[in-house]
Amino acid sequence: MKFKDKLLFGLIILISASFLTLKAQPISDKNDEITIHWSYKKALPAPRIQGSAVVSNGLFFYIGGRDSRHQKQNTVFKYELRNDAWNTGVPMPTPRWNFASAQCQGKIYVIGGDIGISKTEVYHSDTDSWITLLPLPTQRVSAGCIAINDMVYVIGGWEEDTNPSVKNEVFNIKTQKWETRAPLPSPRMDFGTVLFDGKIYIFGGTGEILTKPIDGKGSYFCKPEKTILIYHPQKDIWETHESEIPIVRIGTESILIDNLIFLLGGYTVDEKRNEYFLTRVDIFDPKRNVWLRGTDLPRRLLFSGIAALNNSILIIGGWDEHYKATSVVIEGECDLKNIHR
Repeated sequence: MKFKDKLLFGLIILISASFLTLKAQPISDKNDEITIHWSYKKALPAPRIQGSAVVSNGLFFYIGGRDSRHQKQNTVFKYELRNDAWNTGVPMPTPRWNFASAQCQGKIYVIGGDIGISKTEVYHSDTDSWITLLPLPTQRVSAGCIAINDMVYVIGGWEEDTNPSVKNEVFNIKTQKWETRAPLPSPRMDFGTVLFDGKIYIFGGTGEILTKPIDGKGSYFCKPEKTILIYHPQKDIWETHESEIPIVRIGTESILIDNLIFLLGGYTVDEKRNEYFLTRVDIFDPKRNVWLRGTDLPRRLLFSGIAALNNSILIIGGWDEHYKATSVVIEGECDLKNIHR
């Protein structure tokens, strides 16, 4: 399978014997489950997959991605939750998908993505305008991205030579230059990232390539990852958390609500390498080191844009179970009143 095809249909995962012996982390009893009230909202103006959902200045933005014909897009869709209304913004200069993105100081940073794109472009949500900055030093697809103060970190992903990356490169907003930080302990891509207590948490995804195509035949097989990695920006060091995610989650999104980390979307695999869209919602309480369960998603979606504002989660677009791009938009309102902490 070619690199483009691999990115199109998702990674085929090889489960190693050592991986199968890992013990799942304990899930809390039913009294600790979190209720999420799911409801359908006004649909996207057009079907999209593998774009990015970001919150800025009280609005949800869905940027780029691919359409139902798998053509890369540069559209900017703006959503106001209160009025359940979509509008369009000035298009992104470079059409792309599977890029890194983060909101920082009212601006949305869009970095890398696609194949061969390393451009860094910034959307000013208050003026509905774009500027171009220095390109990402190492072109990557499916990398994680987090902004802390004046720094925008781009971590892991696939490099252009089809190798999973350990790179940790950061854009310094004050100096307008890229800097290099401590690399990941091991390669990682297609994972969820979230900022908690000044540290970057990485959940799920896949790691090292275990097998590659031979003479153009076969597929890439990558090791699924259940370990949780934590990066300390001030110390520039990585550590491995004592807990693991309850199940394999590839292509998941991680969001923070009221000091709880929600893992949503993506897919999992079983011991026979069968892949399954995930509807289950896993929630990590980092203060208590406890895993909780949230109300399942109302339908199967993959490669959606996911973002949160206050106690509301928005799931935007994605593939349905027939691998067709959708324009569906689903809101989840989290009921956190009865959570014991």
